Amino acid sequence: MFGMNRKATTGADIEIIELVKKLTIGIDQLRQSIDRNTKHSYDELLLDDRIENSGITGYSLQAMRSNGIKTIRDLTSFTKQGLNALHGIGPAITKDIEDKLRIKGLSLSVKGKNEGR
Repeated sequence: MFGMNRKATTGADIEIIELVKKLTIGIDQLRQSIDRNTKHSYDELLLDDRIENSGITGYSLQAMRSNGIKTIRDLTSFTKQGLNALHGIGPAITKDIEDKLRIKGLSLSVKGKNEGR
């Protein structure tokens, strides 16, 4: 009596179920790929942004400009020591810069190519 209302699963039904599983997996993988690419694109845009858009102002901004730092990527390639070694930039400006970068989820390099430049 219990099995009377059950429809028999055909080969076509199984194929449809397998196809739906594959599509679901494919959609999940596509979503993950879009999420990764969107984050990567955002990070790249942020790093390529001009320092004028970093939130850094006043003498700190002027000091970076005079040292040829034009983008946030340029700035984040410096270590704390490398930045302090630049003309017109000392510990107070470096702290201001680190604070502004932290707000954007960024930081100075731990090991920079511009150390002691």
